[in-house]
Amino acid sequence: MAHLFVPLVAGGHGVLSLEEPVSELPILAHLSARGTSSPATLFRLESGDSWALVVTRGAFVRVNGVTVPAGLAVLSDRDEIWIAGSPPLWFSTETIARIGDAPSLDGRVLRCPRCHDPISAGSPAVSCPNCRVWHHQIPARPCFTYQDAPCAACGESFELDGDFRFSPEEL
Repeated sequence: MAHLFVPLVAGGHGVLSLEEPVSELPILAHLSARGTSSPATLFRLESGDSWALVVTRGAFVRVNGVTVPAGLAVLSDRDEIWIAGSPPLWFSTETIARIGDAPSLDGRVLRCPRCHDPISAGSPAVSCPNCRVWHHQIPARPCFTYQDAPCAACGESFELDGDFRFSPEEL
């Protein structure tokens, strides 16, 4: 799920999940106190993982230091969004490895890359944050966390319920 890293009053950044297909870009209290509406809106594209930023006419918004051409930008993971008069926000598509329900694939079989057995729709499984391939994660088959081995599909290692790897504080 996509999210924004937003500045916190106490310092650092918080994570704002983008759960709705349309989200107004958060702005600081001093801008909204002047009656200013959000200068930009995020729209989830039909693909589900892609997002577009639509900038209100006359608003000064930059993505990665560049003024948004024609008021429209398709965002990528770790894009910096800057609104005049406020600190930057960072857009991210990074996910955390968490146990969830395996999806239904409309009659197609979902196979675990570690054990090669089918994964039943709705059963506990983990989608790799890097390649999005699903692995079993049940007591009898802890394929995602098996002996702390990396993802069987892409070779990347992720801790179950770990933290985000990217943080704006590192910049």
